[in-house]
Amino acid sequence: MIYDKHEKAFKNVKAGALVKDGKQVGTLAFKHGASRVTCYLHLFGSQMVSGIASGYGYDKTTASFVAACNRTLELKTVAYDGQSFEQILTAHGITYMGAV
Repeated sequence: MIYDKHEKAFKNVKAGALVKDGKQVGTLAFKHGASRVTCYLHLFGSQMVSGIASGYGYDKTTASFVAACNRTLELKTVAYDGQSFEQILTAHGITYMGAV
């Protein structure tokens, strides 16, 4: 029963830690809705920011991540050019370690 509750609670959530040089430097979470994805990005030492992408026919997860990045000083230059959010993070020396 507890597994069913967990599955239901996190069915539309993807979340994990951001790691650089072996140390956690932040957290990243995505909440998936019917046609909208909200990204919550927290780089330690900075305020948490969010980004939203909606519509159909493209990678809303990465688009919402880019929207969030553009609200930070550390990753403000990120552009959505077909790469996944994991590839963008890797280009900045950051690894996403998914937990949920």
